[in-house]
Amino acid sequence: MSSSRPSRPIALFRTPERPWSLIVAIALAVLVLLPLAILVAVLGATSGSSAGIVLGLVILLVGCVFVITMRRRFTVTTAGIEVASHPGTSRLPWSQIRLVRVGPATFRAPRATEIVLADGSAVRPPATSMNFAVRRGEMPTAHGADGTSPTRCTLAAIDAHRRYLAGEFGR
Repeated sequence: MSSSRPSRPIALFRTPERPWSLIVAIALAVLVLLPLAILVAVLGATSGSSAGIVLGLVILLVGCVFVITMRRRFTVTTAGIEVASHPGTSRLPWSQIRLVRVGPATFRAPRATEIVLADGSAVRPPATSMNFAVRRGEMPTAHGADGTSPTRCTLAAIDAHRRYLAGEFGR
């Protein structure tokens, strides 16, 4: 007897969670930005200007954004690839993915896994880039001497894409 409900996707690969990077971000926000925001707000309030209070709130907002940007994750599942960054998560189903490869040496995400979609656009998850190698528990040289070698992230995505194309996950 088969169920009419689709089964839940199985995670095949997930970038390792490194709680220390989030702890460092929170510590920096609490130990540096929070006191700075309070100092600016107090100085603004004592001078009778509301600009100091607004600036203090802006500094607090920057601290929150700084902590949120530490949310970087890359997950390969039987349903596709999930890319978590900043406040949102993108889910890319295998049916929309045309190619997975090592991306170019861009400034923001050098040599990140590049996911080329059916419409020709490309997604380069920062969590798979050279900048995040240490956070993933890899050596900084994980991308090879010339930076073009695929890492565990890229290899897992390529393998899963091949398996999807072979019909292992269904279409």
